[in-house]
Amino acid sequence: MTRTATYARLALSRKRNTAPAYLIHHVTDRCNAKCRHCFIVHDGAYAIPDGVTHGDVLTLQEIERLTKTLGPNLYTVQLTGGEPLLRADLLGIIRAYYASSAVSYVQVCSNGWFTQRSAALAEAVLTEDPRRRFGFVISVDDVEARHDENRKMAGLFEALVGTIRALQELQKSFEGLQVSVNVTVTKHNQDRLHEIYTYLTSKLGIQNVMSTLIRGTPADPNAGGVDIDKYEAFVEACADGWMRGQYRGFGNFLEARLVNAQNVLTRRRNVALARDPTEHNVCYAGDLSGVVYADGTVAFCEEVPLVVGNLRDWDFDFTALWRSDLAARVRARRDATPCKCTHECFAVCNTLFNPRNWPRLALIAARGPHGDA
Repeated sequence: MTRTATYARLALSRKRNTAPAYLIHHVTDRCNAKCRHCFIVHDGAYAIPDGVTHGDVLTLQEIERLTKTLGPNLYTVQLTGGEPLLRADLLGIIRAYYASSAVSYVQVCSNGWFTQRSAALAEAVLTEDPRRRFGFVISVDDVEARHDENRKMAGLFEALVGTIRALQELQKSFEGLQVSVNVTVTKHNQDRLHEIYTYLTSKLGIQNVMSTLIRGTPADPNAGGVDIDKYEAFVEACADGWMRGQYRGFGNFLEARLVNAQNVLTRRRNVALARDPTEHNVCYAGDLSGVVYADGTVAFCEEVPLVVGNLRDWDFDFTALWRSDLAARVRARRDATPCKCTHECFAVCNTLFNPRNWPRLALIAARGPHGDA
């Protein structure tokens, strides 16, 4: 309840220069897949955000220093890449966040290739402290051979199914483990979204299916141009599955219903933005949310490379960089060119911390997993 009150005060207060509540941390540039929809520029076996990162990845010791400087508001950290399971010291990174930051939930975004490594990681994290909330989001873009073709990786679908089943087995012992699937909607899979959703929920027993609308400049230009009607139908199918109580979405923590309501409202907002880019949008990227790239570069957003600086130039003090005159100048540039993107991760803060959204959030949360009454 104390944390809930803290976030309520944060939502009602001035957001400028506060500590972030949501952080995306690219722990590696390396990736073992080459997805057609990826907005990262590929170079051999590496995934390098074009014009953003330029140096060696942060070491575990450097990340440990970073986690001590993130401020009191941090709620969620997304560990991503590249493929984060390619880092042998990923457990150490996760330990550092739980030990030294205010984070409540650490989530690993993975392609699901490393089954044994994923299960061992989840078991280690939660055995150390069963009260932790820890999760995996496994990316699934299609079913069986089509998924492998999209990611240019033979055998990936079979591997990710094994990873999901291994993590689901661990859920029987660890209540705090969340297993989610994210589907990136592209022109390549838009005609099979119902089939994909049915497979994920009925055959794999996924309780939390989320959607991402393809964004940025994809590796395959033909992946864009999604039919928004088809995207909206998928958004509503995911929402309906939770709201009617068929699937629990996020669960086993106090704010779960609110987080699930946020997922529904965020995706509906993205449908509106995709239809009408002039739709009014409030964005807190650079205030309540931010990005740390693998080499220590700090940016406000992944979609627009508003780079603030590099942690190595600031003695790994995130807060000092975040509140610097340099960051203030970048915010001024951000404010002069307002964005209308559909980045679901950053929309978490935009939805939850904007009081204007609260009536709709409350309505959706009230309808929640107990039906429409």
